[in-house]
Amino acid sequence: MRILITGPSSFSGSFFIEALSKAGHEVVTTLTKTQSCYHGIRLQRLQKSMQYATVHEQICFGDEQFIELVHRESFDVFCHHGAWTESYNSMNYDFEKAFANNTRSMNRVCQILAANGCQKIIVSGSIFAECEEPFSPYGSVKRLTTQTTTFYGTHFGMHVSSFVIPNPFGPLDNPKLIHYLSTEWSANRIPSIRTPEYIRDNIPITLLALGFVHWVEQCPSTVGVSSFKPSGYISTMEDFIQRVAQVFRGA
Repeated sequence: MRILITGPSSFSGSFFIEALSKAGHEVVTTLTKTQSCYHGIRLQRLQKSMQYATVHEQICFGDEQFIELVHRESFDVFCHHGAWTESYNSMNYDFEKAFANNTRSMNRVCQILAANGCQKIIVSGSIFAECEEPFSPYGSVKRLTTQTTTFYGTHFGMHVSSFVIPNPFGPLDNPKLIHYLSTEWSANRIPSIRTPEYIRDNIPITLLALGFVHWVEQCPSTVGVSSFKPSGYISTMEDFIQRVAQVFRGA
Protein backbone atom coordinates (compact mmCIF):
# COMPACT_ATOMS: atom_id res chain seq x y z
CA MET A 1 0.00 0.00 0.00
CA ARG A 2 0.97 3.62 -0.43
CA ILE A 3 0.87 5.29 2.98
CA LEU A 4 1.10 8.92 4.06
CA ILE A 5 2.08 9.44 7.70
CA THR A 6 2.89 12.56 9.71
CA GLY A 7 5.31 12.82 12.64
CA PRO A 8 8.61 11.36 11.31
CA SER A 9 10.73 12.96 14.05
CA SER A 10 8.60 11.60 16.87
CA PHE A 11 9.72 8.59 18.92
CA SER A 12 6.93 6.24 17.87
CA GLY A 13 6.61 7.75 14.38
CA SER A 14 10.16 6.84 13.38
CA PHE A 15 9.59 3.21 14.39
CA PHE A 16 6.19 3.08 12.68
CA ILE A 17 7.74 4.32 9.44
CA GLU A 18 10.53 1.73 9.62
CA ALA A 19 8.09 -1.12 10.32
CA LEU A 20 5.71 -0.07 7.54
CA SER A 21 8.54 0.07 5.01
CA LYS A 22 9.97 -3.29 6.08
CA ALA A 23 6.49 -4.78 5.66
CA GLY A 24 6.67 -3.80 1.98
CA HIS A 25 4.65 -0.57 1.96
CA GLU A 26 5.64 2.65 0.21
CA VAL A 27 5.81 5.32 2.89
CA VAL A 28 5.60 9.09 2.40
CA THR A 29 5.90 11.50 5.32
CA THR A 30 5.82 15.23 5.96
CA LEU A 31 8.22 17.25 8.10
CA THR A 32 7.16 20.59 9.55
CA LYS A 33 10.65 22.12 9.28
CA THR A 34 13.86 21.47 7.32
CA GLN A 35 16.25 18.76 8.41
CA SER A 36 18.79 21.40 9.50
CA CYS A 37 16.38 22.57 12.24
CA TYR A 38 16.56 19.25 14.07
CA HIS A 39 19.21 18.31 16.60
CA GLY A 40 19.99 15.61 19.10
CA ILE A 41 17.59 12.74 19.50
CA ARG A 42 14.95 14.26 17.21
CA LEU A 43 17.53 14.43 14.42
CA GLN A 44 18.42 10.78 15.02
CA ARG A 45 14.75 9.82 14.72
CA LEU A 46 14.38 11.88 11.55
CA GLN A 47 17.46 10.30 10.00
CA LYS A 48 15.99 6.90 10.81
CA SER A 49 12.71 7.86 9.10
CA MET A 50 14.55 9.17 6.05
CA GLN A 51 16.03 5.71 5.49
CA TYR A 52 12.55 4.24 5.03
CA ALA A 53 10.32 6.99 3.65
CA THR A 54 10.12 9.80 1.15
CA VAL A 55 10.25 12.95 3.27
CA HIS A 56 8.67 16.24 2.21
CA GLU A 57 10.10 19.09 4.27
CA GLN A 58 8.45 22.28 5.53
CA ILE A 59 4.89 20.98 5.33
CA CYS A 60 2.46 21.24 8.24
CA PHE A 61 -0.73 19.23 8.40
CA GLY A 62 -3.54 21.02 6.58
CA ASP A 63 -1.49 23.91 5.18
CA GLU A 64 -1.48 24.72 1.46
CA GLN A 65 1.60 22.59 0.81
CA PHE A 66 -0.08 19.63 2.50
CA ILE A 67 -3.25 20.21 0.49
CA GLU A 68 -1.16 20.30 -2.69
CA LEU A 69 0.58 17.03 -1.74
CA VAL A 70 -2.63 15.04 -1.16
CA HIS A 71 -4.13 16.56 -4.29
CA ARG A 72 -1.09 15.70 -6.42
CA GLU A 73 -0.45 12.20 -5.06
CA SER A 74 -2.79 9.36 -4.13
CA PHE A 75 -2.58 7.28 -0.95
CA ASP A 76 -4.33 4.13 0.19
CA VAL A 77 -4.00 5.02 3.87
CA PHE A 78 -3.41 8.26 5.74
CA CYS A 79 -1.89 7.88 9.21
CA HIS A 80 -2.56 11.03 11.22
CA HIS A 81 0.22 10.47 13.73
CA GLY A 82 1.96 13.82 14.20
CA ALA A 83 0.55 16.04 16.94
CA TRP A 84 1.37 19.15 18.94
CA THR A 85 3.31 17.82 21.96
CA GLU A 86 5.08 20.84 23.44
CA SER A 87 4.53 20.67 27.22
CA TYR A 88 2.07 17.83 26.65
CA ASN A 89 2.31 16.61 30.25
CA SER A 90 1.66 20.04 31.75
CA MET A 91 -1.41 22.11 32.51
CA ASN A 92 0.36 24.81 30.47
CA TYR A 93 -0.19 22.77 27.29
CA ASP A 94 -1.52 25.17 24.64
CA PHE A 95 -4.95 23.60 24.03
CA GLU A 96 -6.10 26.03 21.32
CA LYS A 97 -2.84 25.97 19.35
CA ALA A 98 -2.59 22.19 19.59
CA PHE A 99 -6.15 21.59 18.38
CA ALA A 100 -5.72 24.08 15.52
CA ASN A 101 -2.50 22.40 14.39
CA ASN A 102 -3.92 18.88 14.64
CA THR A 103 -7.09 19.62 12.67
CA ARG A 104 -6.19 22.43 10.26
CA SER A 105 -8.26 22.18 7.03
CA MET A 106 -9.51 18.73 8.04
CA ASN A 107 -12.58 19.12 5.85
CA ARG A 108 -10.51 19.80 2.70
CA VAL A 109 -7.89 17.19 3.54
CA CYS A 110 -10.46 14.41 3.95
CA GLN A 111 -12.37 15.45 0.86
CA ILE A 112 -9.24 15.35 -1.32
CA LEU A 113 -7.90 12.13 0.20
CA ALA A 114 -11.19 10.35 -0.51
CA ALA A 115 -11.45 11.74 -4.03
CA ASN A 116 -7.96 10.39 -4.78
CA GLY A 117 -8.76 6.87 -3.58
CA CYS A 118 -7.83 6.86 0.11
CA GLN A 119 -9.97 4.30 1.92
CA LYS A 120 -8.91 4.61 5.53
CA ILE A 121 -7.44 6.98 8.07
CA ILE A 122 -5.57 5.78 11.15
CA VAL A 123 -5.52 8.38 13.92
CA SER A 124 -2.94 7.90 16.65
CA GLY A 125 -4.84 8.19 19.91
CA SER A 126 -3.60 8.21 23.49
CA ILE A 127 -4.44 6.48 26.72
CA PHE A 128 -4.70 10.02 28.11
CA ALA A 129 -7.85 10.41 25.99
CA GLU A 130 -9.36 7.04 26.84
CA CYS A 131 -10.58 7.92 30.32
CA GLU A 132 -14.24 8.77 30.73
CA GLU A 133 -13.07 12.21 31.80
CA PRO A 134 -9.70 13.12 30.19
CA PHE A 135 -7.38 14.21 32.96
CA SER A 136 -5.11 16.52 30.97
CA PRO A 137 -5.38 19.20 28.25
CA TYR A 138 -3.33 16.90 26.01
CA GLY A 139 -5.83 14.06 26.48
CA SER A 140 -8.73 16.38 25.68
CA VAL A 141 -7.05 17.60 22.48
CA LYS A 142 -6.29 14.04 21.37
CA ARG A 143 -9.92 13.06 21.89
CA LEU A 144 -11.22 16.09 19.97
CA THR A 145 -8.69 15.48 17.19
CA THR A 146 -9.96 11.92 16.78
CA GLN A 147 -13.59 13.07 16.84
CA THR A 148 -12.96 15.77 14.23
CA THR A 149 -11.06 13.39 11.95
CA THR A 150 -13.80 10.78 12.35
CA PHE A 151 -16.55 13.24 11.48
CA TYR A 152 -14.99 14.44 8.23
CA GLY A 153 -13.37 11.14 7.27
CA THR A 154 -16.59 9.13 7.47
CA HIS A 155 -18.55 11.95 5.86
CA PHE A 156 -16.42 11.51 2.73
CA GLY A 157 -16.76 7.72 2.77
CA MET A 158 -13.57 6.55 4.47
CA HIS A 159 -13.00 4.27 7.43
CA VAL A 160 -11.51 6.10 10.42
CA SER A 161 -9.82 4.11 13.15
CA SER A 162 -8.12 5.17 16.37
CA PHE A 163 -4.83 3.44 17.19
CA VAL A 164 -4.53 3.95 20.93
CA ILE A 165 -0.93 4.25 22.10
CA PRO A 166 -0.11 3.18 25.69
CA ASN A 167 3.37 3.97 27.11
CA PRO A 168 6.09 2.86 24.69
CA PHE A 169 9.73 2.54 25.68
CA GLY A 170 12.93 1.74 23.84
CA PRO A 171 15.81 3.25 21.81
CA LEU A 172 15.55 6.91 20.76
CA ASP A 173 13.02 7.72 23.49
CA ASN A 174 13.38 10.91 25.51
CA PRO A 175 15.16 10.37 28.84
CA LYS A 176 12.48 8.81 31.02
CA LEU A 177 12.14 6.02 33.55
CA ILE A 178 14.51 3.45 32.03
CA HIS A 179 17.16 6.10 31.37
CA TYR A 180 16.86 7.22 35.00
CA LEU A 181 17.06 3.64 36.28
CA SER A 182 20.11 2.78 34.19
CA THR A 183 21.85 6.00 35.25
CA GLU A 184 21.24 5.33 38.94
CA TRP A 185 22.18 1.66 38.81
CA SER A 186 25.33 2.39 36.79
CA ALA A 187 26.38 4.83 39.53
CA ASN A 188 25.59 2.25 42.24
CA ARG A 189 22.76 4.40 43.55
CA ILE A 190 19.28 3.28 44.57
CA PRO A 191 16.57 4.87 42.36
CA SER A 192 13.84 6.82 44.12
CA ILE A 193 10.31 6.12 42.85
CA ARG A 194 7.62 8.43 44.20
CA THR A 195 4.61 6.56 42.82
CA PRO A 196 5.39 2.82 43.09
CA GLU A 197 1.68 1.85 43.03
CA TYR A 198 0.90 3.88 39.91
CA ILE A 199 -0.32 1.53 37.16
CA ARG A 200 0.92 1.97 33.60
CA ASP A 201 0.71 -0.01 30.39
CA ASN A 202 4.33 -0.16 29.17
CA ILE A 203 5.09 -1.64 25.76
CA PRO A 204 8.36 -2.05 23.82
CA ILE A 205 8.37 0.36 20.88
CA THR A 206 9.32 -2.37 18.41
CA LEU A 207 6.30 -4.45 19.44
CA LEU A 208 4.04 -1.40 19.24
CA ALA A 209 5.33 -0.70 15.72
CA LEU A 210 4.45 -4.24 14.62
CA GLY A 211 0.97 -3.71 16.06
CA PHE A 212 0.67 -0.51 14.07
CA VAL A 213 1.57 -2.28 10.83
CA HIS A 214 -0.90 -5.06 11.63
CA TRP A 215 -3.73 -2.59 12.11
CA VAL A 216 -2.87 -0.49 9.04
CA GLU A 217 -3.12 -3.68 7.03
CA GLN A 218 -6.13 -5.29 8.75
CA CYS A 219 -8.26 -2.24 9.55
CA PRO A 220 -11.52 -2.30 7.51
CA SER A 221 -11.59 -0.24 4.33
CA THR A 222 -15.37 0.21 4.25
CA VAL A 223 -16.87 3.41 5.61
CA GLY A 224 -17.14 3.26 9.38
CA VAL A 225 -15.35 3.69 12.69
CA SER A 226 -13.16 1.39 14.76
CA SER A 227 -10.32 1.36 17.26
CA PHE A 228 -7.32 -0.81 18.08
CA LYS A 229 -5.78 -0.85 21.55
CA PRO A 230 -2.46 -2.72 21.79
CA SER A 231 -1.19 -3.52 25.25
CA GLY A 232 2.10 -4.52 26.84
CA TYR A 233 3.04 -4.92 30.49
CA ILE A 234 0.15 -3.62 32.59
CA SER A 235 1.54 -3.34 36.10
CA THR A 236 2.46 -1.04 38.92
CA MET A 237 5.60 1.03 38.53
CA GLU A 238 7.22 -1.11 41.23
CA ASP A 239 6.51 -4.37 39.38
CA PHE A 240 7.69 -2.96 36.06
CA ILE A 241 10.93 -1.73 37.62
CA GLN A 242 11.51 -5.22 39.03
CA ARG A 243 11.07 -6.59 35.49
CA VAL A 244 13.57 -4.07 34.13
CA ALA A 245 16.00 -4.90 36.96
CA GLN A 246 15.91 -8.57 36.01
CA VAL A 247 16.85 -7.70 32.43
CA PHE A 248 19.71 -5.47 33.65
CA ARG A 249 21.00 -8.20 35.93
CA GLY A 250 21.03 -10.65 33.04
CA ALA A 251 22.75 -8.24 30.63
